[in-house]
Amino acid sequence: MAHQTMFGLGENAYPVLASPKAVFTIKGKEQPLTLSHPISKQAWTSQVMPVLSSLESIGYHYPEEEDI
Repeated sequence: MAHQTMFGLGENAYPVLASPKAVFTIKGKEQPLTLSHPISKQAWTSQVMPVLSSLESIGYHYPEEEDI
């Protein structure tokens, strides 16, 4: 067990220890749809379900500025 990642501390830490953001890339849309993880049922129903047929990719990123 480690308090912080063993690959470095502070700005040198990898991977960033932050809550993930789900990033949905949608065909024909310039900006991806980014939602905090876990995605609420309401956000899934109102924002993700309508664009499921247009999804190009789903990924996760860990914002460095939110490192814990």
